[in-house]
Formats: sequence, structure tokens, C-alpha cells
Amino acid sequence: MDDVVKSLIPSPKIKPIRPLEKPTRQEAEDAVRTLLRWAGDDPSREGLLETPARVVKAYEELFSGYRQDPKEVLERVFAEVEGYDDLVLVRDIPFFSHCEHHVVPFIGKAHIAYYPTDGVVGLSKLARLVDVFAKRLQTDRANRLDDRSGVEPARRGRAGGGGAYVHVDARRAEAGRVNRHGSVLRRVSRQSQRAGAFLYAVARRPLMSAAPDKRALEEGADFTPRFDAYGLIVCVTVEAATRQVLMVAYMNRLALDKTIESGEAHYWSRSRQSLWRKGETSGQVQRVVSLSVDCDQDAILLEVEPGGDGKACHTGRKSCFYRKLERG
Repeated sequence: MDDVVKSLIPSPKIKPIRPLEKPTRQEAEDAVRTLLRWAGDDPSREGLLETPARVVKAYEELFSGYRQDPKEVLERVFAEVEGYDDLVLVRDIPFFSHCEHHVVPFIGKAHIAYYPTDGVVGLSKLARLVDVFAKRLQTDRANRLDDRSGVEPARRGRAGGGGAYVHVDARRAEAGRVNRHGSVLRRVSRQSQRAGAFLYAVARRPLMSAAPDKRALEEGADFTPRFDAYGLIVCVTVEAATRQVLMVAYMNRLALDKTIESGEAHYWSRSRQSLWRKGETSGQVQRVVSLSVDCDQDAILLEVEPGGDGKACHTGRKSCFYRKLERG
């Protein structure tokens, strides 16, 4: 399906959302039991006894965007940009969301561009902004970035009144099919054909990060990590002191930015579809000693100093690689 260009200028009048009385956890779990009965199963059987509690816990994570204020994400701005007024663009921000019509999951990538005026926000903040909205019910044709949440005023005052452009490419899995919807280019705030045309051209490129020429890729000094079609790059993590391989995980652009900014290892969980800081709950934080990229720039090597008891594996072992294939 060809890309669809949809103008949001002027912005439609949107009625403010009235505050809702949140049900209790028990009421939420009872609702899950009702749905299980309606589907034809018995919620009292052994395999489903803990399902209502698990579903409610999962919903807390999947829809945590309702408890986050997008204006706080854009709160910090870097004003000293030495007159920089060119386009700021972040490509291939992966997201995982749910359709508001059937509450079925869909995945995609977002591309955000804007012209700064009074300052710029950190690139990782834009990825976090996408994550806030992805963890709310959306339509899979265009994620909402609207006045309902106060993001548009924040953009005008923080990310610069020069105009923001959001390009969303999403695909939805439903009833055994994968439905792909055309990318949506959304223009917000100021109309600028130059920015719109540039972002439109960039967003139509293949989802996998384009590789430079072979010599520049292998011998060049530029750090240009190549994320795959899902916006991920493999990361091998070793202990700096012993060079022992601790684990293999994945990073998306946000996880890589957070790792570089904070000096602590952050990864992207494919099962939970969320960012996680290693050791956040266990105390086994991984302090980054060095970060390297391979010759093709499609794999990351992290050398770390493990915190806590040094156990990197969820099984309680130091390394995830505790089984060996014996010859013969």
C-alpha cells in the first residue's frame, strides 16, 4: 500500500478526556474471569487460576503510558545550540502498541523531525515520547500526538515552534494475518514543504538501517550502528576483567542511547517489548567500561563491570553460557 500523506493543519477540536474512576485490582481481575467464561473456558480450572492476576499485571506494563506525563519527557531542553536551525531527525524508533478498536497488538517504527527555535531536546527523549504514546490504546494507522495530552504545547515551547513531523509505519497481527497499513506522515504546528518532503523521502527508505559503502563501513571513523528490520541490534556483553561472555541481548536505538548517556547497560526486552536497565531490581548493574562495534556495524560488544554478586543470568549463574557441547 502506498504511503498516505495526511495533513493535521488546522488541528481538529478535540474534547478533553474526563477523569475516570479507576476500578480496583480485584474488579479488574474479576473482569478477566468474566471474559474467560464468555470465551468458553473455566477460570476456576488449575491452568487459569493465576491468569486474571497475570493479565492485570501485564496491562499495568502494556498501558503504563497512561500514568506518564509526556510533557515531563520534553521538560529538559538544550538552549545552547549555537544558532543551529536545521532539521532535527530521529529515524526508526521501534514501538509496540495496541489497537483501540480490538485491543490487538501492532508493531511499527516512527520517524520524528522538527525545526528547533529556542533549543533542542535530547534525541533519546523523542524515543521515550513515542514509548509513552505507544503504551496507550492507539489506532494502527496513526499514533496520536495531540492536544489531548498537552504534547503540542510542550513542543511549541520546548522542542521548538518550528514544526514537528511524525511518520508512522505500522503492521498489525490479527486472526492469523499480518495487515500492513501505509505509513502516515503527520504535520503539526508549522507548515514547511522542505521538512515534509525531506522526512517523506527518508521514511520511505528500507526499515533496516542503510549501510554506507563497504570501505566507509569497515574503515571509517563514524559510528553508524545498523539496526535490523525490527529496529534491533545484537549486543554481546563480556566482563571487562576476565573477558568472560556474560550474556547476549538486544538493543534498540533508545537502549543504545541510554547506555551511552548513562554509562550503564540498557537493553530492549523482546518478550516484554520494553526498555530495561540491567540490574534495576537485582542490583547487578553493569557499568560500561567500553563499547565496540563490529566490522559491519550490526553487532555491539560491551565490556562491563558487573555490580552486585556479578550474576548476569536470570538462572542465578554468572554467565548465561553455562552449557557446553562435548565432542563425541
